[in-house]
Amino acid sequence: MRAASLTTLLFCAALLSVSCGGRQVGGEDDPAPGALPGSDATTIRSFEIAVTLGVFSGRPDPVWELSGGEASAVVQRVEAINWQSQQLFEERELQKLGQAVFRLRIEPADGLAVERLDVWHGMALGWHGEAQQWSRDGGDLYALLRDQATTRGYGELFGDWD
Repeated sequence: MRAASLTTLLFCAALLSVSCGGRQVGGEDDPAPGALPGSDATTIRSFEIAVTLGVFSGRPDPVWELSGGEASAVVQRVEAINWQSQQLFEERELQKLGQAVFRLRIEPADGLAVERLDVWHGMALGWHGEAQQWSRDGGDLYALLRDQATTRGYGELFGDWD
């Protein structure tokens, strides 16, 4: 019985090694999920994110919290955004009737490009302290947040305009 258990264990270990490409997950080439670029990859950071969905529907804006894997997925996309310090769009572009906006607050934010951000389809505006950061991308982040909102029952707030 023990020989069969040992054989099964060795088989599983070999399978895991092959599925990870023989690399140590969380090593220098493949940082662990939640690890910040340039940080000790073995240190996993956990984030709490407050999300408000502003849809300007006349109803109260939905609010929810993200943590664990959902928060890590959002932080990875926030860090992938090409942030710039110059203004990239006018405020009137953000004030379109029926425009949805996700407002996020990330904690802890030390080491991140932004701590608060507003995300529209194709645009993002972030803040770290009082410094503003602008981006014309952020589409992957918007899509992820929209999917999360839909799974929470807020999909009907988007209608056909988004």
